[in-house]
Amino acid sequence: MMTPIPVRRLIPQQTTQRIQKIVVLTPQRASGPRHEASQVDSTSSTLRIIKVFTDPDSECVATQARVGDGVLLVSCTDGLRRPVHYFWSVQDFVKGLVGALRGHQFLAQSGILHHDINENNIALARRPGGERGFLIDLDTAVSYEYPWTPAQVDTQWKSYHSSRLASHPFHSQRTGTAPYISISVLDNDHWNSHFDDIESFVYVLMLFFVSYKGPLSARELLAADERCFTSMVTVNRSSHVNSWSSVFRSWTLKKGVTRAAGSKSLLMTAKAKHMVTDPFYSVVAEHWEKDLLPMIQDLVDSCLTFFHAAARRHYWGHHQQFIDALDAWLEKYPVPREGHNNCPFDDPETKQQAV
Repeated sequence: MMTPIPVRRLIPQQTTQRIQKIVVLTPQRASGPRHEASQVDSTSSTLRIIKVFTDPDSECVATQARVGDGVLLVSCTDGLRRPVHYFWSVQDFVKGLVGALRGHQFLAQSGILHHDINENNIALARRPGGERGFLIDLDTAVSYEYPWTPAQVDTQWKSYHSSRLASHPFHSQRTGTAPYISISVLDNDHWNSHFDDIESFVYVLMLFFVSYKGPLSARELLAADERCFTSMVTVNRSSHVNSWSSVFRSWTLKKGVTRAAGSKSLLMTAKAKHMVTDPFYSVVAEHWEKDLLPMIQDLVDSCLTFFHAAARRHYWGHHQQFIDALDAWLEKYPVPREGHNNCPFDDPETKQQAV
């Protein structure tokens, strides 16, 4: 039986309430195979999906096989979600990314593929301490037989391609949010796998620095927290948001799938990555504070390095490699540089501004 990973939390989103309710899934060790879940509103498509995957009577064989030794506790909490848009610092965002990756890792190993990794499906904790990042929104999640190598992904693609097209003639092979879709899925090389979702996390990381020029002020962040991060319709675009340059606008597929796939292929090729990273670092240098540039470059380069190393060995990056790269960066840069931490709350233990 599979041993659950140390951090095991996922937050899917329930959008049927005026103030968002977040469903926290925390698998825990148990003496016997059983699943527990709270009664939920049947109008929520996300929660219906959760029920399919966690119901012991479900036909989801992969899920039963891999989560049979755990308890799945489901609870609802109001106002837990903080969108990435309201990040406090670069460190705050990276901690959130680590938490989302761990949630995705547990899901994939449990027989569920998220299928739509993008910035809007990653949530940050509203308060410092504890878990800092979560994965939300299971509306496109699918039952998944966890393959441990890319070769197994290719085998599954060849085996199931004809039968799935026959049984689901209107099912789209290319699933995800355009700028974050992996190269293989853009090229329709195979069905989405967890490797494709991991690649999407890289694009979340890079596009974060393209989309923003730093956090909002502590005063603005506190005001957003007090209104539960609801948008103010009369307010123009936030001052910390950038427009994407032409290189990254191509990832939206407005200029065609081929151009997007080609740009990402260059990025994921060690000898050609500069064709994408050079304009990327130009954008970062233009919009982010100068003293943050070495730290940002170190972060992005370290994450790309393991993908390039994986490509040389003809396999894709795994969850733990990505998590280790992010953790190593957080160890090297544990706190934001002076003047670059806008967290509006104090740490409950130190009584100092939280990181």
